[in-house]
Amino acid sequence: MLFLFFILQYTLCSNIAAYWGQNAGSNQQSLGHYCSTSPAEIIILSFLNNFPQLELNFANQCSQTYGDGLLHCSQIAQDIKSCQSQGKIILLSLGGATGNYGFSSDQQASSFATTLWNKFGGGSDNERPFDDAIVDGFDFDIENKQQTGYVTLANQLKNYFSKSSKKFYLSAAPQCPYPDESVGDLMSQVDLDFAFIQFYNNYCSIDKQFNWDTWNQYANNKNIKLYLGIAGSSSSAGSGYVDLSSVQNAISSISKDSSFGGVSIWDISSIPNNFINGIQQALQGGGNVAPTLSTSSIIGPISSIPIVHSSIPSNSVIYSPIASAIPTTTTTSSSTGGFLNWLGGLFNTPTTTSNNYAPAITSSSNNWIQSVGTPQIVTQAPSIPTTTAVASPPQPSSSSSQFNWFGLFGGATSTSQIAPTTPTPTPQIAAVEVTTYITLTTTVSPPAYFKRDNIIDSSEATSFHPGYLLIMTFITFIFIL
Repeated sequence: MLFLFFILQYTLCSNIAAYWGQNAGSNQQSLGHYCSTSPAEIIILSFLNNFPQLELNFANQCSQTYGDGLLHCSQIAQDIKSCQSQGKIILLSLGGATGNYGFSSDQQASSFATTLWNKFGGGSDNERPFDDAIVDGFDFDIENKQQTGYVTLANQLKNYFSKSSKKFYLSAAPQCPYPDESVGDLMSQVDLDFAFIQFYNNYCSIDKQFNWDTWNQYANNKNIKLYLGIAGSSSSAGSGYVDLSSVQNAISSISKDSSFGGVSIWDISSIPNNFINGIQQALQGGGNVAPTLSTSSIIGPISSIPIVHSSIPSNSVIYSPIASAIPTTTTTSSSTGGFLNWLGGLFNTPTTTSNNYAPAITSSSNNWIQSVGTPQIVTQAPSIPTTTAVASPPQPSSSSSQFNWFGLFGGATSTSQIAPTTPTPTPQIAAVEVTTYITLTTTVSPPAYFKRDNIIDSSEATSFHPGYLLIMTFITFIFIL
């Protein structure tokens, strides 16, 4: 079932394919590193650069050899299996811009298919460069304009593939001028799975006479996925390197074509993380377009604090620092008994304030706003009771009181609010449709408190108030009556 899931994933999704092995970025890490840290789903090992007399080259990643000089790459072998266990497709690329390769006849190419199968595929051989690891297929990055034998080689490989229960793939890496002078015959006569088209170093690059439509027409009625081939950095190509925004715009213009398979990169060691992650976002439909947010009413001096409301499916939740960034402390004391209120004001009773905070939003779906953390949308919340509110750290409140002579004749109400001095948060989308109103009347700069204590202003608790004389006079008057 897991295997079928991977196949379905690559059939339906837009992918990132990346070449690895030639250290274009000058600091190439192991194959396993990129499988674990990058969003690339297809990684092409480059290169088997000499054939039919075998020679491999992976720059700084393999130095051990068999007795005859053929590379023996045990670490790459382990990485291949690790990558495959993560659902990655690992292809071995034949050719490259330099190298001594090619066939003199179809017969020589057919014989070489057996060599490939036994040394890298499902066959057996005394010298397997990747030990018992089996690659998922082969890529034809032929660039010497010699096309003899490749149709025969591909068809013979497909014959071996058909006898295995494992899924194998064949791909080509043509230049963008159509038809390609090195793999044109192969692409027209053999059903390939992928084409990693090099839209750089040519007149038909993304920033020049971009000819995707020509390739899309070629793919019509073919079961092949076309990849937008880009250079990972300006140093990875002689010309045709474009920035992330240009790549995203290109993706947006072609992504709805049925032949579109994703983006291929030369090479993975040269592309910055933010670049490849931006490509992934564009492939997922996100691109660099920010969502439209509406701002709710904010009354008070701190009008720069954005509170937004929007709709998100009820099974989604957003983690946001917004609850901790905008704690609102409101203390309201009131009484309907004028006499008791008058006594409280008479003695200037210290106001006791329990810190109240803007509560987290809860619903029957256990959606909430967490007080801290990097914003990200997830599809399922932890099991938090719907009656539990996650609040921000406590903040001291301000308090005020006055001698209220006229409280005897009516109720009195005092209110104070606190707007702490916190950095302006980035607008976040709440997990449910909600509009938040904040009323700010007093701005203070309290120190940070991280425990739920009542805050009592005790500076006046020991002070003598003239009210004592008045109340004693009043009590004496009552006794006399």
